Amino acid sequence: MQMNYRFVKIIYPYKSKDGNLTRISSLKVYLRNKNITIYDTVEQFEKELGSKLKETISEVKKLVLLREIINLHNINGIKSMNQIRTMVKQIKSGKDILSPRGLPHIKLVKTKQSEWILFDGHHSLLSYMIAGRTYLHEVPHFIVENKSGYVNDCS
Repeated sequence: MQMNYRFVKIIYPYKSKDGNLTRISSLKVYLRNKNITIYDTVEQFEKELGSKLKETISEVKKLVLLREIINLHNINGIKSMNQIRTMVKQIKSGKDILSPRGLPHIKLVKTKQSEWILFDGHHSLLSYMIAGRTYLHEVPHFIVENKSGYVNDCS
């Protein structure tokens, strides 16, 4: 029986002269069944964190504009403008918005049509944009992808 898997990549901006390098850590996450969602995949990744992580420094080849990312958001919308103001101040002071474990809140998938879809981290992404970031490689983020490099649907 062939086991399905997804790649989970954590990407952090990497300080360089021209600002186009990223530090990428990736892990192959094996899926126990077909009904594992992208949220389950990230959760499984976090449990396996530190095990078989491959890390590379990579030059950004294709710029992705933050404003072109499709926002999958629940009906509640943006809940707390105060939270966003606090995060913007934090970003402008040189700090990133990360979980207590040092992981990004911004989580994305890429569709077969090469569209980027944000499925978690809406407040963080908005805060980075307000703070003046323009491109995806300028913010810490997760990418979840299948073997093919995209996710067919966001389940």
